[in-house]
Amino acid sequence: MGYLISITASSRKQAEKTLSELTGVLKKQGKKVSKVRVATNLAPPNTKSPYISSSFDINARYSHLPSIAEKLKNNDIVFIIGSMAETVIREADKFKTKDELTYFIKWLNETETVSYGLPETKADIIISDTQKDSLHKYASVSKKAYLFSSIQKPQKIIGSINKPAKTSKPKHVLYDVILLRAMGKKVKYKVLGPEQTTDKKLKELMHGNELIVKKVGIGSYYTAITTPLSAPVQMDIMKVPKMHKSSVAKVVATTTREQALLERSNQVSFWPRNEIELAGELNRQYGSNTVLNLNQRLRLFETWLAGDYSQNLLLKIFEVRYSGYLSFYDYMYLSEKFELRCFWTEPSVYDGFIDCSAPSSIENLVQDLFDTSTAVAGVEPNSSHKYLLLGHKTYFSFIMSWQDLFNIYLNGLKGGSELTKEFTNNLIDSFMEKFPTITETIKK
Repeated sequence: MGYLISITASSRKQAEKTLSELTGVLKKQGKKVSKVRVATNLAPPNTKSPYISSSFDINARYSHLPSIAEKLKNNDIVFIIGSMAETVIREADKFKTKDELTYFIKWLNETETVSYGLPETKADIIISDTQKDSLHKYASVSKKAYLFSSIQKPQKIIGSINKPAKTSKPKHVLYDVILLRAMGKKVKYKVLGPEQTTDKKLKELMHGNELIVKKVGIGSYYTAITTPLSAPVQMDIMKVPKMHKSSVAKVVATTTREQALLERSNQVSFWPRNEIELAGELNRQYGSNTVLNLNQRLRLFETWLAGDYSQNLLLKIFEVRYSGYLSFYDYMYLSEKFELRCFWTEPSVYDGFIDCSAPSSIENLVQDLFDTSTAVAGVEPNSSHKYLLLGHKTYFSFIMSWQDLFNIYLNGLKGGSELTKEFTNNLIDSFMEKFPTITETIKK
């Protein structure tokens, strides 16, 4: 399997010149070399968001995935012009701070390598003859960028990128666990102590959480909701897959702001949408297209629901979608019980937190922690979830199976906060309204 290396310059002409020079040197060294060229900057001219415009580039690169995979299999090095680096460099001037640009690079990298399964470049060669430009901005924040002038000898460039890169032990925080849950992964983790972070504000929040642990225990509801999302955690690194991290949240948040595709209210929808559609779908599964009357539908439902629900394949295929406000604590509770395909808007102090009224012995501690967390996060707008707690809310949208829907309808839910109770009530009420015959049948 070969290496993927990108080449980006101030112009495609310069990038092609560098590509030609490097290819010539490597072939003389006996290396098998290939190349991929991707057209970028395909978004509509009036697209303002770098997150939206870069999505067009991602799709363009994804269309080359079969070719890239085949070339990596049969060559030592594959050069790509039109890589993620080119996208970042084009959009770099839209970000006011280095932190914003770094966040964008992480999002873009995770979206490409995880969501789309594109291979990651081993190195990004940047060719620039100026002192300050967007190419320099990218080189200053990317750990795998190599900045050269156009007069640099190709042998020097090849020698530099062949040096072993410095590696560091990956670190994970509680928010990573939440993101893994969104991918359907069951991960064992342990929240570590405040000594594992150098962030003074985060340390203060974690020390406050430790005081609550001392008073009510590690497994308490109040301990859980006051745990910071950025609390360091210990996970089995060998079992931790590559993660979406902020990619899902950022896309949903940007789409929500710019295109208003999400209405911020509790919504429940089903597929099939009602009993008539359900009967039609079941009828097709049994090999018939006959239009059924009411009595025929009733008999069909009774036949379908006879036996063990856990073995009913269609219950695993049919879906229910819920959108509404939940805390991260509620999501962790639900994701432990059910497999949820989940999206959420970028965490923000403006969405508030769950009711944190507590026993008198810890009431002030709990309230102070939420107030401190909200205040600190409010003045750190580029930190996203960094100083928020598990008890903070955001707008979730997730899909679950009818098998899980039946489980909730028949057995209810006993954990979570008041938001889980609200979710349960909305779900059951909508289910009974849309599928009265089904709900009566499974209660028998």
